This record gives sequence, structure tokens and C-alpha cells, in this order.
Amino acid sequence: AGQFIQLSRPEDGLMRPYSLASTADAELLELHVALLPLGRMSQWLQGAVGNTVGLRGPFGECFYVPETPPRPLLLAGTGTGLAPLFGVLRTALESGHGAPVHLLHGAASRDDLYLWPALQELAVRNVQLQIAGSTPGNHDDARITSRSLQEQALASDLPLADSRIYLCGNPDFVRNLRRALYLAGTPLERIHADPFLAPGNQPDSGICN
Repeated sequence: AGQFIQLSRPEDGLMRPYSLASTADAELLELHVALLPLGRMSQWLQGAVGNTVGLRGPFGECFYVPETPPRPLLLAGTGTGLAPLFGVLRTALESGHGAPVHLLHGAASRDDLYLWPALQELAVRNVQLQIAGSTPGNHDDARITSRSLQEQALASDLPLADSRIYLCGNPDFVRNLRRALYLAGTPLERIHADPFLAPGNQPDSGICN
């Protein structure tokens, strides 16, 4: 959960990386796919029910690390960068993670906070979990504000120097917040990062989409 796989379509070998939002013991692999207007893979997947696909992996460093005692977790992501965070979050909770967990999700609009009801339900059932959303405008939910994810992360009441942190999504967001958290005292080895790049800008490995 939280790592990514390389998904390929058989007719031409087109390959894209997608993060695993499902837990390791799930019967099905859950991927969150942004439907892009010119997305060759996402447009194909929309109508591909019943088709065979190829899989490679998993790859990447965004997975839950059990520790004794457990460290506080800060999970922050934009767009479908929520996918690996959702996998990490569910794995942590199912593993009995008792330390505080803060999940921050940023999106272009309220509708793009696409798993908000599921996150609310998890927060109700797990007192150690706090959730917050970042999107423009005013909202009737006090947990959704126009404050940037970076601002919210750095203002968190978690002990950042002692926390384990996961950052996924927009490359600029990931790079800038990773640097800011390091300067705030979090060791780099406890900052797990996956920047999501658009097709055509992806290296052969180390990136999830």
C-alpha cells in the first residue's frame, strides 16, 4: 500500500505508473486515476472493463513503516496524490497505529476532494486521526480551508522533528514542502516523497502518477 505499479495496455505496450490505494491483503488492487482530456491511458482505462492489462512492480518508498513506539504521521498530497496516502493511512490504522495521524488533501475545487466522505468516516472511528482539506473558496466544513497545504503542514501541532512524513502529488508542492520540513527539523530519511509527473515528463522509475 502506497507503492506504485507500472500498468501497461497489451495492444501497444503503453505504460503508466499508478499508486496503490488498497492495503496489501485486499483482494483487488485499488488505483486512483485522474481522467485527463488527452490522457491516452486514462481515457482507455475508462472503457477498458474486462480487458487484460500488464503489471510491473511494486516500486517506491511510500509505504507504512511500523515502529515501536509508533511515530506521529503527517500525510499530505494533492489531487490523486491522495491514493498512496490513503493506502498508507488504512494500513497504519489496521495495524493499530496509536500515535497521532494528520492527513492533508489539496485540490482545485471542493468536488476534487473526492474521498472526503470516506476520510470523515475514518476520522470518526479513529480518534488519533485528523483530516484537513485545502481548496479555494469558503466551505461549510471547518476542516476545509483555502490555506495552502504547506502552510497547514508547517502549522501542524505534530512534533515534526519526530514524525514520519509522506508527500505525494504535484512535483513543486512535494519538492518545496520536503525542503521546508527538513528545515523544520524532520530528517530526510523520514520524509517519503512521490512527485506525480504528467505523461511525457516521467523518468523510467521512481515516479508515480
